[in-house]
Amino acid sequence: MNPHVLTDVDFLLFDLLIKTAIMKKLTTLLIVQVIYVLSTAGASIGKPIMPPTHITDVTIYSSGAQVTSLLDTKGLIGQTELVLKGLPVDINQKSIVIEADEDVEIISFNASIEYKIERIGEDSDIKKIREELVMYQDSINYAQCGVKALEAEQYMIEDHDTFETKEGAADVEAVIRASEFYRVRLREIAEELVFIQKKINQYGGKIQMLNQEAAEIDARYTEQELQIVINVDIKRSTPNGIQVKYFNKNARWYPYYDLKVSGTDNGVRLLRKAYVSQNTGIDWNEVKLTLSNADPSLNSVLPNLTPYNLTDNNPHLVSQAQGNTVSGIVVDATGEPIIGANVMIYGKAVGTTTDMDGQFFLPNALHQKLIVSYVGLKSAVIYANLNYMRIRMNDSGQMLEEISVMPSRNIQNHYYIDGVRISNINGIVAGLDRRKKEERKVRQPIRQVKLESINSVEYVVERPYSITSNGKEIDILLDEENIDAYFGYYTVPLKNESAYLIAKIPNWHELDMLSGNANLFLNNTYTGSTLINSKSTDDTLSISLGIDPEVIVSRKPIREKYDKKFFGKNAEECMSYEITVKNNKSKPIDIEIYDQVPIVAHDDIKVNIEEISDAQLDKDTGILRWEKSMIAGQQNKMVLSYKVKYPQDMHVTMR
Repeated sequence: MNPHVLTDVDFLLFDLLIKTAIMKKLTTLLIVQVIYVLSTAGASIGKPIMPPTHITDVTIYSSGAQVTSLLDTKGLIGQTELVLKGLPVDINQKSIVIEADEDVEIISFNASIEYKIERIGEDSDIKKIREELVMYQDSINYAQCGVKALEAEQYMIEDHDTFETKEGAADVEAVIRASEFYRVRLREIAEELVFIQKKINQYGGKIQMLNQEAAEIDARYTEQELQIVINVDIKRSTPNGIQVKYFNKNARWYPYYDLKVSGTDNGVRLLRKAYVSQNTGIDWNEVKLTLSNADPSLNSVLPNLTPYNLTDNNPHLVSQAQGNTVSGIVVDATGEPIIGANVMIYGKAVGTTTDMDGQFFLPNALHQKLIVSYVGLKSAVIYANLNYMRIRMNDSGQMLEEISVMPSRNIQNHYYIDGVRISNINGIVAGLDRRKKEERKVRQPIRQVKLESINSVEYVVERPYSITSNGKEIDILLDEENIDAYFGYYTVPLKNESAYLIAKIPNWHELDMLSGNANLFLNNTYTGSTLINSKSTDDTLSISLGIDPEVIVSRKPIREKYDKKFFGKNAEECMSYEITVKNNKSKPIDIEIYDQVPIVAHDDIKVNIEEISDAQLDKDTGILRWEKSMIAGQQNKMVLSYKVKYPQDMHVTMR
């Protein structure tokens, strides 16, 4: 049953009917029945209604968006059929949800792909174009007849070459007259052929344009859209309307950050940004945006373990090189595997880290752009076109400017600010809240409210936004805040004789940061980018701010301590190195120095550590760590010595 929208005419008719019924002394029940019959009779001849609709809310995921459209049902009552047209055909039909309040009963609904324009008979524009096509084709045919006639005349003239008298001698006068005629007529024929050919080309161009117009008209009849037909029973008129929710894959957002450092006494200025784009086919005008870190495109099926068969030569790589999974190894400039490198899918909060062998395994990454990053090395952006990849990272060469204040920390938790020793980290953290001056805000952040659902985090943007369906990214500044941080230096002279300034953010998980790229700014100068991995289990987030040339680092072999001896079938080799760090800055610094000694990977190889200068040794990895607090101008030296005993016939690489 279709609706009947009550108009002023209807009310006048009802009023007349009631007065007539009263005059005829009908009972109240009969009057009500007559009114109901009249209203339903009007409804029975109605048509499906296409109510006004507009998009009100959009929840955007890292891949896709849930769109909410509101159907205006004001003035509608009774059972009716509502039609929502103009929806993109790539909407997931299984995701469609219809919601309304208790005054509206949703009886049923269905979605189908339909043609936007129904062709009824022959289009008048197409008919006119066809008539013009016939006219221009006739003109071409007529012109081609003229071409044939001229070409025949030209052939006849050129073929006539007999100018002899009856006696067989050449008729000179006839030749002269003929040559003059030929010259004039053949030129006229050539000019006429050029003119006719130009006309034929013009007609051909007109025909091509008309065919293109006809194709564009025909395309309108082949263009499709998704239509939703909803059968409802509206018990009483309601201003709330009906909500239609659906999922469209052609939208996305991803987080991005700016980390600004203006001095080590000011902590870090954190700017949270969201890059949003959509190409759904419908513009979003002044809609309420919600940004969710959930990803509906991910497979929700629980994974299963299969038997780990050690008879395979390389079972991990065999299983990883299937489907859309990308696996591989990340190495440094020398070819050594990198442990703990971040491998992320560009624009998504999806990634992993390399294991002890530098290997990584990343599902659903094939044909995606990957960002590979590691502290102290230049981030790499690659296109994953293979299931297994070898990724080589290069050293970063960022330079640092002088920073006036540097907190310093040693293993006894002592700190120095402007040369004064402080024995409590809380003193430094509290000092970070006292800023020397506030940074002038160029752009105001948009207020947003964080909501935590069962398995995701959502950010509700408090002001409406308009986003055009063109695939272009817009950036939304969500928030801007000062966060506590302390600073130190990091160096691995075995790999690179440089010192990197590190900003360390304690308890960073309390900041509710999602995985994403971050731009680094030192004194408002761009110094590079890094990757924030929200899946890290570390309590402190360390961010490299680049190389400081005023902290000098060197690692040199001690030649006089090198020794190699032979005992029967075995060889013994002694390696010694001197690591030197000098603080040429005007302020104290903290620095962490890393090196390593070899670990035993063969029963016939023995390693004996001779000297490590009070370094902290991880026996499982052989990694050495020195933690030094250095005043201005101070120089520290560490000695690393070890002996390796191995069979002479075994090739062992020493470094």
